[in-house]
Amino acid sequence: LVGARRMVTPSRARGRAEVQAEIAAREAAARAAFGATGQRPSRILLRDSYDHQSVGRWNIKRVGGDWFHMYADDWFNTIVHLPILRLLALMCALYVLCVFVFGVWYLSFSDECGMDFGDRLEAYYFSLETMATIGYGTQDYFFGHCWEPLAIINLQVVLGLVIESLYFGIIFHRLTRGRNRQSTVLFSDKACVRRVGASYYLVFQVCELRRHHLLDARIRVFAVRHERDAHGAAYYQAHRLQLRRPHDDSGGMLLMALPQLVVHKLDAESPLVPAETWMSARGPRSWAGLARDEERATTQR
Repeated sequence: LVGARRMVTPSRARGRAEVQAEIAAREAAARAAFGATGQRPSRILLRDSYDHQSVGRWNIKRVGGDWFHMYADDWFNTIVHLPILRLLALMCALYVLCVFVFGVWYLSFSDECGMDFGDRLEAYYFSLETMATIGYGTQDYFFGHCWEPLAIINLQVVLGLVIESLYFGIIFHRLTRGRNRQSTVLFSDKACVRRVGASYYLVFQVCELRRHHLLDARIRVFAVRHERDAHGAAYYQAHRLQLRRPHDDSGGMLLMALPQLVVHKLDAESPLVPAETWMSARGPRSWAGLARDEERATTQR
């Protein structure tokens, strides 16, 4: 299993460049083998990161609906989940636009209030000083006792505080979200089915590569399948798998400091095991079921 192999490898005895070169060579070989078979990716949850791991990207294309209003109604999460370069560009553009609009506003009554603005550039500097609370270099701090600068400066200061608080929340959310933490949590490249006595079990392994492992880690496993009957079909239905290790009754907790096995029993209640008769895309199907295998194993014993 991948997790056990990575944990056993003595990383201190090998250089980082050598390990990265080995990972790149394995990924190139995997891509070449994938292309040689003529297959196309059909996974719902893509595993396109290093060592065939997943970074949480779903291979799902959503169509239909009023996307503009749906994303606009939840504008904060829409902005937070933008790509980092697009997010930084949007934040800078919004800040500069706000400073520019207030600069033009100040310029409109600069002569009447003695603000000594010669052009838009000087008005922009004044607006930036107000927004960033740098300090003024104007001659008349009272602006000729005009009420317009007082009202606009108050408005701009409040708006600046709101924008800075919003930017702080967005950056903090991006830096502390748990998505990047999953980069050192590895799953087995392939799961296996193991027979123990008369029972079958689906087994895979998970491990944590960091020395500071996750605390109170829990795992849930789902199977996504198509369901058909005489009345029609329901596609991409998710079913939760009952786990034997770690047991669901204990909350599915894992000790991530060591490689851990995740075990699901394949029985009549498992969504991975079809019924004795079921409807497929090509019509009705049937098989003996697991009961026949259990009876055969009992007879052999």
